[in-house]
Amino acid sequence: MPVNSPAAGRNLTAEIAAPEFQKVIPNGVNGSEQQIPTRVDPDCTPPIVCLEVLENELTRVLHNRTDPSRLEKAKKVLERYKGNDWIIHQSCPSQHGFHVCGYSRVKVRHRTDLFQLLVLTWSPRSRSPIHNHPCERCFLMPLQGDLYEERYKVDEEGPKEARQELIARTLIPIRTAAWIDNSLGWHAIENSGDGLGVSLHCYIPAYNQCKIIDTMSKEIRSVACLPKDVCMQPLHEAVMERTRKYIAAQEDCCSDDNPPIPVVSARGKQDIESAFASVSCPIAFEEECPPMDDDCLKRAVDFTCDLSVNTGHLFFFNQLFARPDPLAVAAEGLTAALNVNMYTFEMAPVMLLMEHRLLQHMASFLGWYEHSPVNTRRSSSTLEPGHGATLTRLASGLSDRANGQFDGMLLPGASHCNITALHVARQQLFPDTIDEGLMGAGHPRGRLMVFTSANSHCSMERGCMMLGLGRKSLVYVKCDPETCQMIPSELENCINDEIEKGNTPFFVNATAGSTVAGAFDDCSALAGIAKKYGCWLHVDGALGASFLLARGEEPYDSGMDQADSISWNLHKLLGVPLQCSALLCRHSGCLKAAHEEQHAPEAFPCLSPLDTVYCSSMSGRKADAFKAWILWKKMGDCGMANRVRLVYTHTQEFAAMLTSFPVRKQFDEAQLKYEEPIIEKMPNDVEGANDNAFHLAFQPTSACTCFWWVPYDLRDRFMKEGPSALSKELFTVACRMRAALLSEGKAASASVMDGFRFTYDILLLH
Repeated sequence: MPVNSPAAGRNLTAEIAAPEFQKVIPNGVNGSEQQIPTRVDPDCTPPIVCLEVLENELTRVLHNRTDPSRLEKAKKVLERYKGNDWIIHQSCPSQHGFHVCGYSRVKVRHRTDLFQLLVLTWSPRSRSPIHNHPCERCFLMPLQGDLYEERYKVDEEGPKEARQELIARTLIPIRTAAWIDNSLGWHAIENSGDGLGVSLHCYIPAYNQCKIIDTMSKEIRSVACLPKDVCMQPLHEAVMERTRKYIAAQEDCCSDDNPPIPVVSARGKQDIESAFASVSCPIAFEEECPPMDDDCLKRAVDFTCDLSVNTGHLFFFNQLFARPDPLAVAAEGLTAALNVNMYTFEMAPVMLLMEHRLLQHMASFLGWYEHSPVNTRRSSSTLEPGHGATLTRLASGLSDRANGQFDGMLLPGASHCNITALHVARQQLFPDTIDEGLMGAGHPRGRLMVFTSANSHCSMERGCMMLGLGRKSLVYVKCDPETCQMIPSELENCINDEIEKGNTPFFVNATAGSTVAGAFDDCSALAGIAKKYGCWLHVDGALGASFLLARGEEPYDSGMDQADSISWNLHKLLGVPLQCSALLCRHSGCLKAAHEEQHAPEAFPCLSPLDTVYCSSMSGRKADAFKAWILWKKMGDCGMANRVRLVYTHTQEFAAMLTSFPVRKQFDEAQLKYEEPIIEKMPNDVEGANDNAFHLAFQPTSACTCFWWVPYDLRDRFMKEGPSALSKELFTVACRMRAALLSEGKAASASVMDGFRFTYDILLLH
């Protein structure tokens, strides 16, 4: 807006002298007049109750610099501010100069190139120097006290004695936005009262220097006018502080020196909604969602912590992860602050290099880095003639790409890793499907068949659906009821059955650490079968691959090195926060070959060997490597392996405790016959109340312990018939006990159905 326009002529003095204010201000400095009430805004716009809303409204009206009425709109917005949250920003002014003229300036809101909001606190009888305003416009709105404006005409080139001339002295009413700029002269502000004065200033746009007339020398000089930062704690720092307290509370959540902390404060949906609404910060969003003030959001953060499941609690047994290491949590926060995207080395040089070196180190535990095993897959001479050519081609597709090399990357979760492995296997064995798809193949091959354990993760079924293979392409192979391992002979029978149907087996999914039992499939035996039939062998090692770190102590890593790919979750057993999942492939370059686009736009013309933009279904990825890298560097191989060793030790000790609490009797389902229980009530003697109360479903092998707790009046029948005859009763008992533990916040465990067995599933990952 031109400064000489009619609207621009509405200067500070003119605003105050408007008829609705009609007040005569005497020339004396210490006038004692009563200040009149603020005029009522004739518009029916709602008042602004906090600085957050004021900031948003000013941004809305000022962002369009071509709007000729933007400054007038800004004035109206300022006068709509009726909040009291400015009180937390006022600070004690300091004393400057030879007289009491102290005032403080605190920046409360800032929008680059648009405006800056400040709260100024004035000492009694304080006065600012005469100064100019090198900005488009400066608004001043008193919030407390008697603030006068003295406006001057200043001749910067004139003699010192006659440099300034007082034009007007005016009292500015409370909550009235007066304005000035250099076209209207210079001014000084004075708090004429005996109490503190407070004013809200809006500089459009912000400026860092202005000119003042020195009180003593009358010289004109430039001074810095940088405001102090907000005196209150910013919200993001409050959230960080709450995070630190939460981490500290997890460390001693079960200490005898501290009151017990629940695993979870069990609440329903309505309870949670009501809790947030009680602090004026509802979870739901309104149609015109207003910004919340910091106090409301701080209380909302507290509710978020208090009502969430405490996954770091010693009695949290519900999932295959536990309390993350504080160092890794801090690294995750730094990663979020860096906000890098794992496109290319140019975009994320440090993070991509860290990921590459981390994956190399992980692959070394499989022998895939530096000493990759030679793939000697051959088609079987005992197969039917019609399938010999197909399987020969499958075997050739799995030949080593480059001895001593591997491929891999971090992906969002083991499910994504498993599905990606399924996709890579199909593209490696059937390259024509990249262009032609499943239905456009050059020769008939029937369905492409996938084989997985009956106890495997559900991601295999999802992968078949997502990749267009269909659920009918997935074959679940029977497992041993005692060990929960896939039966190798059953796998071979299933493969031969599909070959007889004219289908093509191509993918075998082994499990290292099943979700329920923590069981490990015999990867060595499965690798031999996969090699015989030319199938890609993938190991879902989301849980169990971490046992590779404890080399030579347990046989669970046997055969994993013979796989073509493996998924590995570092956030399950190794103390890395969610999520940090790796897909490792034994064949170099297979990820890029399966995902590279033929007609991709030249968005990344100069690719580095470390670039991963064309190596997955996602162009961009979160930088998950740093938190794992720094934790591994801190702990070393031995420290990371000790995490796994302790998990295994605790699991075995817990199983031993169950089997010896307080006495144990053995039963044989095949020999025992049903008899009606003789005792139906709990005995009065405490010593016999817990006899035969706990029974292991099977011996734990890794991190999971599955067991039954049998009520007293069912124990005799349980000992005679075994658990299969009591599946309904045990189901009811397990559900009710689990619900009771959750409602009281004492523990969070899993209750799972495994065939005919419904058991408690305890995961000792802490």
